[in-house]
Amino acid sequence: MKARTSARLAWSLAFISTLLAFFSSILLVANGVTLRDVLFEGAAVGPQLALTFPIVGAIIASRHPGNPLGWIFCAIGLSQGTVQLTYDYSLHALVLQPGSLPGGDFMSWVSAWTWIPGFALLITFSLLLFPNGHLPSRRWRYVGWVAGGVTAILILLSAVTLWPFRGPAIVRGTDSLPGAQGALTLFDAGLMLLLVTAGLSLISLIVRYRRARGEERLQLRWFTFAALTLIAPVLVSTIDGVPEAVSNIGNLIGLLVAPGLPIAIGVAIMKYRLYDIDRIVNRTLVYAAVSALLVLVYIAGVGVFGGALRQVTGQEANSLAVAASTLAVAALFRPARARIQGFIDRRFYRRKYDASRTLEAFTDRLRAEVDLESLTGELLEAVHQTMQPAHVSLWLRDGEGRTQPV
Repeated sequence: MKARTSARLAWSLAFISTLLAFFSSILLVANGVTLRDVLFEGAAVGPQLALTFPIVGAIIASRHPGNPLGWIFCAIGLSQGTVQLTYDYSLHALVLQPGSLPGGDFMSWVSAWTWIPGFALLITFSLLLFPNGHLPSRRWRYVGWVAGGVTAILILLSAVTLWPFRGPAIVRGTDSLPGAQGALTLFDAGLMLLLVTAGLSLISLIVRYRRARGEERLQLRWFTFAALTLIAPVLVSTIDGVPEAVSNIGNLIGLLVAPGLPIAIGVAIMKYRLYDIDRIVNRTLVYAAVSALLVLVYIAGVGVFGGALRQVTGQEANSLAVAASTLAVAALFRPARARIQGFIDRRFYRRKYDASRTLEAFTDRLRAEVDLESLTGELLEAVHQTMQPAHVSLWLRDGEGRTQPV
């Protein structure tokens, strides 16, 4: 396929996914989804992924048509956009306002199985083929064959089994389909096998990272950082017993960082400013730790100081406690950030920390050193310790404008 044809096809798929995301968003509003549902219940994550995955996929496919990850991302976007639109359509046509839209039964059936290909591609082949579009080695092809075969079986089984039950029952959930329980049990077994292949795909990514060097390792860091950033708030929001406020914050963070996974993968594959990943990870660790510490200080300050004032004055003094805690948090921000930054540099970025300390020590000696030979030796030693080059030499310009080694 020619590059121009590939680009046109990829952007056409992205445009179709964009339309699906747009119309599903309109249906969300028509179905009564509120701003709170969007921010704290994850109602907009589906259209969001249907928009970001195919756009990133189109960029990759148009620039690197030989890398299957671009086409996989386009397929994930189409799958997500289709299932989102058909589910919202059937919900509106069959449950919320029965008979208001035609074809609700068919749309409910389509929504019951179109999520499978996108889900399977995301948890298996996107891991197996990242970042260069090739398997880590030939032996991993068996995982790909099993994943592809199981995905095809799950799609066929779902489509055939649920066709007679198309209608409101599918929208309400497959648990209300007693006549399909045998097939659904077989479906659950196949889904578990697909999750096993997903685990093996994750292992392949770990194996690839252990073997990777240089640029490929930086690409894998981008993927790992984005995945962990997305998984952490999702886990927080799904743990039983978590306070509603914490769960809402987790869902809000998940909404904000969900597009980060396809975008980070696109950045890694396009090799755009790969070296920024270390700076991004560093800043994320620092500000996440600082934010958690300051939130704890604020909560403790409001509780302890407010309780003390209540015991002394015999009445509520919430506004005073909040003001005092806010001032304490503002005063602690800079020293806390400096301390945490130093700890993270020492613990996770030791080479950078040692290089910084070496340069600081050299700067201090430079102020008092006047002997050129001693200064030359210390300069070469500082360069060797910080940059670790294979060879170091110093050239100076003489009075006639010529340079010569020292």
